[in-house]
Amino acid sequence: MKVAITIAVVMLSICCSSASSDICPGFLQVLEALFMGSESNYEASLKPFNPSSDLQNSGIQLKKLVDTLPQETRTNIKKLTEKILTSPLCKQDLRV
Repeated sequence: MKVAITIAVVMLSICCSSASSDICPGFLQVLEALFMGSESNYEASLKPFNPSSDLQNSGIQLKKLVDTLPQETRTNIKKLTEKILTSPLCKQDLRV
């Protein structure tokens, strides 16, 4: 569980970095599928990005880990993601 949450936080930090002023809508769809979709839905969301088989397999392993989280936890991670992405702080450079 710690692994999945850590990865989610890393993904959010990438979304909110100063180098990422606009968030790729496809990336948000991948996150949605990761936390709320089926495995096949997640695989389909990755397809447009043409990941290598190693990357695809790693993503599927991550999805399987995320699917072990309780539904309420996954829903709350999604809510946290939305809260962070819509926050004015997300548009600022918060690096120390």
